[in-house]
Amino acid sequence: MSKTRENFYLPSRELRATTNADGSRSITGLIDYNKPSEGLPCTDTIAPAVFADALKPGADVLLLRDHRQEALLARTLSKTLALEDTPVGLKFTAQLSSNNSVALDTVDSIERQDLTGVSFGFQVVQDQCADDGAGTVTRTVLSVI
Repeated sequence: MSKTRENFYLPSRELRATTNADGSRSITGLIDYNKPSEGLPCTDTIAPAVFADALKPGADVLLLRDHRQEALLARTLSKTLALEDTPVGLKFTAQLSSNNSVALDTVDSIERQDLTGVSFGFQVVQDQCADDGAGTVTRTVLSVI
């Protein structure tokens, strides 16, 4: 279990950038449960219902660009990031600032389909690791805040 905030790159199904009726921009997507992460030294898998505590009032989940805290796109505490637990995964909607150059660059990258996933920052409360004996370590994240 980690006592510090971890950043995860998670492939996102249905990752889209949209223009709202008021002209503001949003990012929406769905992170599948039980789908292995990509491009990391060990494989991370997100278990169903992992975000139960992160969906409670007062939780602070960050949507980041490239795992960088200084590239903050949205967060639950400021109500610019909405999370919804579904049977297949975590659905998210981020309201972006038109004054944030990282957000504008991110929208452009999503529209060009250069980006296919998102980075979230949260604290792992419970996880479980397994080694397949062939050198592949899989960590299943069971609970986060």
